[in-house]
Amino acid sequence: MSDNFYPHVDAEFIKQCVSESGRLANNGIVKIGSTITFIIAGNKAIYKRTILVRELIPGQICLEQGISIAIRFGFMGKLLGWLEKNRNWKDGAYSEPNIQLPNHNTTDNTLDGDIVDTK
Repeated sequence: MSDNFYPHVDAEFIKQCVSESGRLANNGIVKIGSTITFIIAGNKAIYKRTILVRELIPGQICLEQGISIAIRFGFMGKLLGWLEKNRNWKDGAYSEPNIQLPNHNTTDNTLDGDIVDTK
């Protein structure tokens, strides 16, 4: 079950990256209802080459499934970049782009460790 704290990943982004990986069988992406099926090319049994993903929110899949697909198809770097750009998610937590740590080389009135809002 997906944790509501974690961001969701766009299903279209995942499908695009999987298609670009070159590891799919011909017509290897099948969508039926809220389930997306990826079929990997090869001669192994079909159950060993099939990956099922369910959209919990239309057009979105949970982070855990997105990460497992990214690892399997080799686009983890792209996924982490997408999460940082589109969901403000980096290194396992939400990031706030308008907050920076203070410059400790200046003589301003902030204490060490204070967070300074740059707005």
